[in-house]
Amino acid sequence: MERKHATVVALAFILIGLMFFSVDTPFATPQQVESVVHEAPVIVEKVAEEPVPHEPLKMNVIQNPSFEDWDTANRPEDWQASATSMTRTDAAYSGTPKIGNYAGYIETMGSVVTSGYNYLRNNVDHSSYFSYLTRDISVAFDWYTIANPDLSNYGVFSFSMVVQNHTGDSKGMYYFLSHPSGGWGNDTSNVYFLLNNTIGSWNSFDRNITDDFIVAFGVSALSSTHYIQRLSFEISSPVGASGLLQVVIDDVSLYNSTYSSWIENGDFETGASVPWDSYSQTNLGQLEQCAEAVDGAYSANMTLIATSYATGYVRLTKSYLPQNAFYAFGPGTNVISWDWKYSDETGAGASQYGLLRLRFANASWFSVYFTMGRGTDYIPNNGSNYFHFPAPGFGTRDSWVHSEVDLYEITQAVGLQNLRLAEIRFEAYQSVSVPNAHLELLVDNFIMETHPMGNPTFDHEEGT
Repeated sequence: MERKHATVVALAFILIGLMFFSVDTPFATPQQVESVVHEAPVIVEKVAEEPVPHEPLKMNVIQNPSFEDWDTANRPEDWQASATSMTRTDAAYSGTPKIGNYAGYIETMGSVVTSGYNYLRNNVDHSSYFSYLTRDISVAFDWYTIANPDLSNYGVFSFSMVVQNHTGDSKGMYYFLSHPSGGWGNDTSNVYFLLNNTIGSWNSFDRNITDDFIVAFGVSALSSTHYIQRLSFEISSPVGASGLLQVVIDDVSLYNSTYSSWIENGDFETGASVPWDSYSQTNLGQLEQCAEAVDGAYSANMTLIATSYATGYVRLTKSYLPQNAFYAFGPGTNVISWDWKYSDETGAGASQYGLLRLRFANASWFSVYFTMGRGTDYIPNNGSNYFHFPAPGFGTRDSWVHSEVDLYEITQAVGLQNLRLAEIRFEAYQSVSVPNAHLELLVDNFIMETHPMGNPTFDHEEGT
């Protein structure tokens, strides 16, 4: 019994010892692992010697500011261009009349952006006797197409008549006397005759209009009260025309076998325009890419030359929809600058100028004008919705000038706070009676530095 108890005690000591000693096993290989301490990054603040201002983002938001890029139609890209065509009429033309001392003369030339159109019209005198077609009516006249350099590009000279009756039916009869081929189709209200297109010599027209009406519209279309209401000589010149379309007309007669007094002053021998009507007279607005420049290789040249007492203009415009508009919310937040060179005809008067117009909008429109040059060197008075300022350098002629304007200062001065800038326009204009009066405005490097998003924080609402 004593030996058994001794064995049990010995086994107990062995088991207790195993609890305090680790024993290597064949399933795990011991590794030596070094502990790593991960420290937090150290942030070092650098304090400026003076407070750092929070300058808002600003950049030039004007595309093609120096007019370096022009399209195939010779217009500056990213600008909307407009310019008057050339139109001139003379109902007492003494250059090359067919008979007597005078004839009628019309000319036109399309500008780089606008087609040209002009006419001489005579409303037929029916005070004594109606020119009913049932009375076998004819028309005769002579014409001379001096030049039609854009004949192949739809430079057109035509003679036309409006034929109507007392119950409201109206028909047009068109005779093309200098024209490209084709392009017109007859219908129940209009008929087109393609006739002589000889240029550089006198031609004669003498046709029985009653017969032409019946051939075109049928005998059933001719009522007992159809008459010739108006005669028109019309010319048209394409956009980007290469030269003037010029036509002389003489000895116009509306007649039948017994009467020939329907056209007053048909031979133009009174030396006055009455009763001939003409289209509005305009001088050609010329827009060109110019190699004289301040920034880059080119500028925009806006030129007007008066060939008669008429109006002419050239305009370059940028328009902005409300969602894309720009603002001037504080000093320096919207600053414009540009380079310009202005020249004009001395003594041509106040209706000759070059300016920059800015249009601001909310529910109404307001215009702010910066005049660079004016014939009489004066600045017009302000109104309730338009305001005039001299551009920096105003009145300088024949030299380049740099102008810069803070739009916030200007809008504050005239009470247009927080309105959106809806339009930018450069304009050269003249309406003068001085023969060959000349105006030229060169514009280059137009910059508008502001936030590209216009209203980036959405904190501002339009003023009223």
